[in-house]
Amino acid sequence: MTSSLASPQRRPTTPRLAPGGGSVRRGPGLVLIGVLALVVVVVGAYLGWRVAVGGADQHQIVVLGDSITAQADAPLHERFDPSYAMAVSGVSGARADERVADAAAYAATTPGQVIINLGTNDVLQGTPTDETAASLTTLGEGFAGARCIHLVTVNEHMVDLSRPQLHDEAVAVNERIRAIAAQHSWDVVDWAAIVTAADQAGNPDGPLTMDTVHPTPLGQQRLLDAYAQASIGADESRGRASRVSGVSRVSRVSRLAQMRPPPSEGVRSSATSTSASSADASGP
Repeated sequence: MTSSLASPQRRPTTPRLAPGGGSVRRGPGLVLIGVLALVVVVVGAYLGWRVAVGGADQHQIVVLGDSITAQADAPLHERFDPSYAMAVSGVSGARADERVADAAAYAATTPGQVIINLGTNDVLQGTPTDETAASLTTLGEGFAGARCIHLVTVNEHMVDLSRPQLHDEAVAVNERIRAIAAQHSWDVVDWAAIVTAADQAGNPDGPLTMDTVHPTPLGQQRLLDAYAQASIGADESRGRASRVSGVSRVSRVSRLAQMRPPPSEGVRSSATSTSASSADASGP
């Protein structure tokens, strides 16, 4: 028989052992060491996973833009939540170079995907195409941890009677956007092609822009359709379809249906601390 407590008269110099050779008594210190070891293993596995995926929050999407993005703030959340955690930042009248500093703060959150819808005001304000291209490159490269960067083309049918060259400048910017995306293996959300196709068809469902710059509710819905196709496609092309609330891979069609608003649903505009709630006709 073993005893866990020695008498004052006969204190053993070594602990008694059980028949199997182990100590009969395991103090709280050993339990604590075991718990700490388990914590180290779990934390190590988590950090290893974060490194494997580039440290990115796989279900966060940052949308960075001008007033076109600001006006889509609430619709973006309504459309994508809870499938994705959306961080929407739109500033009215902003050029690409004016969002570089803001982008750094969002990059620090390590989003899984980034949608950059900038360049429209560069065209409207006559920014040299090379400068716009350099700013867009800087913006995208700043999100090094993201698994996919989506660049959005600008509408090539914007009208400014004082600047008849506007169309050619928009086309030039889009050419650079596509080239930058190809060079970096980024994605292109071709808003220009969507608007052009609708115009060529005579806009059977109605116009996609209200002032040749800002999307109508229908145009906004088409733009968000393109965002949804791009974001889900980025997930599936890498075999990492989003898992939401413990639900694993869902089909592309099903995911799109979940994020598609009913036909009768209107699109409303709103503003957050990083979004402008109003947009003037001179620039988005």
